[in-house]
Amino acid sequence: MIDVITDLQLLDAAQRSFSTGSIETNKMRDTSYAIVFNKYEITKSDYDSSFRSYARHPEVFSQIMDQVSLKLRTFK
Repeated sequence: MIDVITDLQLLDAAQRSFSTGSIETNKMRDTSYAIVFNKYEITKSDYDSSFRSYARHPEVFSQIMDQVSLKLRTFK
């Protein structure tokens, strides 16, 4: 889950740097997300379900997000 969230955060940051219309941005995000989900052999539904499950356990979710933050800092 940490790697998936990290990749999605990187994509979101990269896409914010483009100044396209909202329709194009949404299409680009959807396509990029699909690539990430395929990379990890999960579906959007799998991701959403896992994300909701972790979000119901704030301590675990916080630890996951801390690890994501650490990984993201390595990209700067």
